Amino acid sequence: MSVAAETPAAVQAPGRDRVRASAVAVGTVGTPMLMVAGLALANGGSEPTQWGWATLLLLWAGTTGVLLSRLDLAWFDVVFLGGLVALLGWVAASLLWTNDVSHTLDEIQRVAVYPAAGLAAVGLGSRRGLPQITAGVWAGGTIACSWALATRLLPGRFGVFDSTTASYRLTDPFPYWNMLGGLAGLTLVLALGLAVRSDALWLRCLAAATMPGLALTLYFTFSRGGFAATGIALLVVLALDPGRTRLATEGILLAAIPAAAIYAASRRDGLTRRDAGLASAVSDGRQIALLLLALTGLAVILVLALRVAERRIRLSSDLRTAWTVILFGGLVAIAAVATIPRGGPVDVARDTWHSFNGGPAGTVDGGNLTDRLFDASSNGRKELWTVALDEWRDHPVAGGGAGTFTAALYARNDRVFDTENAHSLYFETLGELGVVGLLLVLLVVLTPLAAGIRARHEPLAATALGGFVVIVAQAAVDTDWESPAVIVSALLLGGAVVAAARGKRLPVGPVGRGVLVGFAIVLGALSAYALSANRAIDAASAASETNPCAAIADARRAADRMPWSARTWQALAGTYVNAGDPVGARAAYARALEQAPTDFRLWYSSGAVQDPAGAGAAFARARELNPHLKPDGAIAPFVPADFPPVKCS
Repeated sequence: MSVAAETPAAVQAPGRDRVRASAVAVGTVGTPMLMVAGLALANGGSEPTQWGWATLLLLWAGTTGVLLSRLDLAWFDVVFLGGLVALLGWVAASLLWTNDVSHTLDEIQRVAVYPAAGLAAVGLGSRRGLPQITAGVWAGGTIACSWALATRLLPGRFGVFDSTTASYRLTDPFPYWNMLGGLAGLTLVLALGLAVRSDALWLRCLAAATMPGLALTLYFTFSRGGFAATGIALLVVLALDPGRTRLATEGILLAAIPAAAIYAASRRDGLTRRDAGLASAVSDGRQIALLLLALTGLAVILVLALRVAERRIRLSSDLRTAWTVILFGGLVAIAAVATIPRGGPVDVARDTWHSFNGGPAGTVDGGNLTDRLFDASSNGRKELWTVALDEWRDHPVAGGGAGTFTAALYARNDRVFDTENAHSLYFETLGELGVVGLLLVLLVVLTPLAAGIRARHEPLAATALGGFVVIVAQAAVDTDWESPAVIVSALLLGGAVVAAARGKRLPVGPVGRGVLVGFAIVLGALSAYALSANRAIDAASAASETNPCAAIADARRAADRMPWSARTWQALAGTYVNAGDPVGARAAYARALEQAPTDFRLWYSSGAVQDPAGAGAAFARARELNPHLKPDGAIAPFVPADFPPVKCS
């Protein structure tokens, strides 16, 4: 009787376990995929509203993992997540000494996304979860890169065609091509690792099938930093992966397919020249799209052939050693021989250094953008880094405050070009947050690298770490830190490697879970509050011209919720202008300038609603903050006839 009663439960238990395991796997894959793809397709997650949603969703995913999974943390987890939380805390602490409260508050909102991503990685991560998170990030990156590539190959159906100057470098859906290049490089490294090292044959085939498209996406950004960071990451993967000989052998064979795609695309003027016309772009894009389909199928066939070869070919230990020596020795020899036309490795290194210190990279009008991939010029970055170093010398320990680099740059008479960032995470952090901030960033960067060495024998650990390395390497020379889509991708991979390296566990009882959940609740509440204000700003902007009264109400609501943000008062000023109320606009601009006194754009805009004397004073102050401003006549004054008064109840 007892046996009969226990049998159904015994039968059902494995079924419940399988269902639970499947649900966990779906969540572990789906969360990274949706977050990466969603943020990337939403302009790279560059808007304040997107910061709030991203933070809340990542906190929800991380809290779910903390509460429902068997949470066994190790010191790597504590250091990684603790470093991200401490970095956010230091950014917030800079409110005490910043000269621009508004921009510092914006930085707090954006940086809040990153510890939320760390919590999600720690909560979802484990040795078993490492391949799932890796696959999820790869899938999300592939979705975003596929959309981007479609805008280049099918310009008549996707996106907006523009081949002028730098705009013809593939950018959409990101605000900056190098951000897309970083995500494409990261995803390409993951695709290669999955195509060679994954256990599931279907996943190997699917990953290999995406490699030509991902390589083309990276190529069409013409991002020198993206290509260089991808190369560095591949070297890291080969150095750490215990199956490096197989990875290199099969990787070289698979890489021939995306290389063929890039070569074919480089021969199409309609896809690579700044003076390309729409008809040429459509024709060349269609041809490369058809070639891409053929290469995708060829990649799948090659993976199947490699799988057969893996099962049938067995090399002795001596032959494997000999092949390893020949393979890697040959790669080094090929690299050395390739430098001979330019005088050898030493001369190439010297020329590269001189080029880095030389003029900006680029091509003449109508030139092939491929040429810039072989130009090592810093393109003005050295000057930007000098500004960051000057700011650091003035505030060596704590920096000038988060978000203050822009004002420091525009105040200089020798400014090279207009930008918001130092084009280096490390230099900008040093200038804005001082030595303390830089040490916290390095702590976050180095922890996954140390964990990757420990976890190198885990499946796909080297691959996931390679994806992380793409971004931390490119962030040294580009603005990846400003794109949550890119940084969240890297942090999920870095956190997954950290989780896979767990050795001696730390006791995480109810108190430990409570601390993590409490942190998530506090950060989530603050993010939700900021999100409500940012949504009100968006609503005011959307209704500003069609319904001025509703726009004023939304902007006032935003200003009431975040009176310390210049953006809320600037939005309110804009609604007053559209409602024909220059007096209200002046008052709103005055409040905005109290929060962001170093923002020359605010001073410049406020001059349009002032009387002649006030306009002159506002422009003079803007000119002090940005000596390169145009003459006074560039200000478009407020004309009442253009904005008839609107009475709102």
